[in-house]
Amino acid sequence: MIIPLFSGIFLKLYDDIHDNNIDISSEQKELLKVLIVCFFTAWFMLDLGCSFLFVIISIACYFLKQIDNEFWRACMAIPFITTFTNYNKFQFIGPIDFIERIGYILAFTCGIFVESNMFPEEFSISKLLFRLIISILGIVVLHITQFFSSRNFIYSMTYFVIGYNMTSVLGNLYKIHDPTILNKVLNTLNNK
Repeated sequence: MIIPLFSGIFLKLYDDIHDNNIDISSEQKELLKVLIVCFFTAWFMLDLGCSFLFVIISIACYFLKQIDNEFWRACMAIPFITTFTNYNKFQFIGPIDFIERIGYILAFTCGIFVESNMFPEEFSISKLLFRLIISILGIVVLHITQFFSSRNFIYSMTYFVIGYNMTSVLGNLYKIHDPTILNKVLNTLNNK
């Protein structure tokens, strides 16, 4: 489960670097891109269910115009390629397994929808707390679903979500320690 965890971490690191125009060397940025491609490819080769889910996510993001740079557009090919090359490895245990996966996907989708509608801003204390709560709920999900037939899929996606959200939380906590950002946050809170 370390591969999906680091997939989430690297994805969020790159996303924050890109969205916030953080100045890092071109070598560091290229290394991060390579890590994203390698970790996501390895993850999707190991878990076809996650690969297929990311095919759906890629299509949705494309039509919702959420793909905001060339690297993300290029990465859209990864889940398509891994799903196509590994379609014969898909393991479906039965109707309960299917219901568990659909339930998780619906909860995952609801979480994304709730966050994007409640916290459209790039940074806020509320968004930070929401992502921290989602990470804690992820740990609870890992415990609750340990005997589910679809636990490998659920664990894989949950570790990804935890990696992504905790990287966001830690990055935002770091931003808060910057006095200029802290002043902006305090001013925003005082103006509400």
